[in-house]
Amino acid sequence: MKRVFVAAWLAALLAFPGCGSSDGSSPGKQPPAPIVNLVADSNRNGTLDFDEPSEDAGEDAWSRNAGAVFLVNLDDDDSDGVADNQDELVNGGADELDLARVAIQAWPAAPDKAFGKLEIDVAAPGFVRLFRRTAAGWALVDVAQALPLSVEDLRAGVELGLEATDFVRSATQPWQGLATLRLSVSDDAGPIGDDAVQLRAAPWLMNHNLRPFDTVYFSEFSPTFVETMTSAVEGAGLGAQVIAGNYTDGWGDIWFEDWFQTGWTAMPAANGGVHGMIVFNPRPWGRDPNPDHLPLSFLRNRMLGPDRAVAVLFNEAKELGTGNTYDSHGNHEALPPYANAPAGRLLLGSGIKQSTRDFYAAQQVQPPIYLDTSWLIVGHMDEVYAAVRAATPRGFKMIQNTPSLCKSLFEKWQADGHGDAPIFEGKVDFDSKQWKTTVGEVLGDATMMAWNQEAQAAIDQMHDALSAEAGLTDEDFVEVPVFYEEIDGGKIAYLPDTANIRVLGAGQTTVFAQTFGPMIAGEDVFSKDLLARLTDPARSLGTDGKGLSVQFADSWEYHVLLGDVHCASNWTALPTGAEPKWWDAAN
Repeated sequence: MKRVFVAAWLAALLAFPGCGSSDGSSPGKQPPAPIVNLVADSNRNGTLDFDEPSEDAGEDAWSRNAGAVFLVNLDDDDSDGVADNQDELVNGGADELDLARVAIQAWPAAPDKAFGKLEIDVAAPGFVRLFRRTAAGWALVDVAQALPLSVEDLRAGVELGLEATDFVRSATQPWQGLATLRLSVSDDAGPIGDDAVQLRAAPWLMNHNLRPFDTVYFSEFSPTFVETMTSAVEGAGLGAQVIAGNYTDGWGDIWFEDWFQTGWTAMPAANGGVHGMIVFNPRPWGRDPNPDHLPLSFLRNRMLGPDRAVAVLFNEAKELGTGNTYDSHGNHEALPPYANAPAGRLLLGSGIKQSTRDFYAAQQVQPPIYLDTSWLIVGHMDEVYAAVRAATPRGFKMIQNTPSLCKSLFEKWQADGHGDAPIFEGKVDFDSKQWKTTVGEVLGDATMMAWNQEAQAAIDQMHDALSAEAGLTDEDFVEVPVFYEEIDGGKIAYLPDTANIRVLGAGQTTVFAQTFGPMIAGEDVFSKDLLARLTDPARSLGTDGKGLSVQFADSWEYHVLLGDVHCASNWTALPTGAEPKWWDAAN
């Protein structure tokens, strides 16, 4: 908020010889009021509006309603292999776009004796960089001390650019993402005016299934998966990027959802748009202990670039190379935005590192929901749940694995005389083990049925907790059939996992694992039932409520290694202005 000490300034001005009439009266024409105006994009329209009242309202105390935003500048706009937060330069025009602009409005009539200074609050140094535009380009400003401003600076105005060097990582760290800039102007007679603006560093946000995206990543490991997944992805109008399955030319970990995660960050841009970047973040550990083969190494070497950043969410100095299956990102999911959660909510499982949990909470825009996934041998959220598009007020529904539903289907098929219908016909694992069985044999396996009673009880608890936390009703869930088996005390999908899907087309298209039976009259009735559930207009799924577009990919070679379609793939998306704005959800 601007404070201009007009009366004091006028008194000082009139005290000089030549000011006013000889008898001390005013000549009638007052000198123009001082211009002491520090401007940031406080109304979030992507421009600096010097004479717009909404730019001034609330500028000095950031809130959901007002206050400028600046980016954590983690991408590599000059493609030199070094993230832009690691240098003290503005790396060309693309890097300029990553700076939040702040300006000192020109005061052409500033008196000869006027001078000023610009200060930044003490918590920010070390976490922010401030640049000043000069005739020679952008020059770094030392934010640890006040920037002196000459009368020439005040008359011409000053353009500044602000960036952050890191996201807020903990609710207890000194810097909580806010940077307050203060301008004060004086002359020999005393203060003339001051102004302040407060900006907030944009948080990291996790992707959710309803975001539009353009590229899906997966390994070359399984030729049948590559062929069928590529067909499904390209059929949805997206690009498929297959990465070589070795640590020399590509990446040796086949579980693309698990070893890295994708998110984004953004600030307002002109015409209702946003400007930001994709953010890749690695799992702390790798399957190969070679430091060069850690996920972080691959992402920094191969994914870092213009508008493509890499952020470490755990404590890199202390925890790189540590962790377990819970830190894999199949255990870290997100609910799409809805009425009471404008940026969505994180949906997280058991056992995640405390440093990562602290990071998630510190972003303050996607409040985490934690559910118990410890009963699963792999322990991941994506083994039970997936969000898909729905034509409902909430905008999405949750696919939920339901063993009791699967049991009912198998009992019906057996009662209809199809107890000998084959499942997994012709399927083997990497030890040449034959998987073929029948509907009746599965139902007759008392141990298998007991495992699924236990799995159903665990899912019921997850369902109740998720419903309570997110305000979901039974109508917000779509149950899909699955059976679980137990390995080393933990459950894993016995049938290809019907919740472990890749969702495309902003939540409209789903890619399920090919189910491989039961086969009745030459038809896979499991797939038939799944299709009927997801395309039934009564469930209001899809953009128009008439159902989802359902595709299948052959993930068998992943399934026998304890994963399916979601585990084997990943995707990226730049932020767009069409999405809900995170600042509407910020605390």
